Amino acid sequence: MHFRFGQLAGDIWLDDIQVDEVESSRDVLPRCDFSGGLDSFEDNWTVWPVDTKNTVGTVAVTGGSGQRGSAALHVHLKDPPGGSWSDFHIDHKPNLSLRKGRHDRVSFWARAVPERDLTIAFYRPGRVYTYLGGPPGCFASQIKLGASADDRAPPE
Repeated sequence: MHFRFGQLAGDIWLDDIQVDEVESSRDVLPRCDFSGGLDSFEDNWTVWPVDTKNTVGTVAVTGGSGQRGSAALHVHLKDPPGGSWSDFHIDHKPNLSLRKGRHDRVSFWARAVPERDLTIAFYRPGRVYTYLGGPPGCFASQIKLGASADDRAPPE
C-alpha cells in the first residue's frame, strides 16, 4: 500500500489506516493509529526515496493531531532545492496478504494543509513493482458506460 501526496509543499496528517476484506471483514492491514510513536510507523512503513535522494519529505508521529485527538503520522513536504520534485511517498512493508477475487476496503483519516489530492495504490514489490490496484480513476465509470452504450445513431 502506497500513499503519494503530490508535488506541493505543506503538511499531511494520517490516522486510523486500515484495510479489511469486504466479504469476511478479515484484517488485511490491521488499524494503524501510530499510538506507539515513530516506532509504530517504522515497524510497518517505509519512506521513499531514501537517504540523500529524499529532498522533500519528512515523517514524524505527533500527539494530539489525529482523528480524535490521538497521535497521527505527520508528513511534512517542502519545496525541493532546484525545483525538481522526487516521487516522495510512504509505503507499507510488503507483508499484506491480498487474495485474488476478493474485494478489500481501505479506510483512513487524513487532514492536509494546504488541501491536496492523495493517491493510494497497491503494488506487488519486486525488482519492478507491479500495480495491483487502487481507487478507480475519475473516468472509469464513464468509460464503462460508454463501452456498454449502443453505438447506432439515433433515428432522425
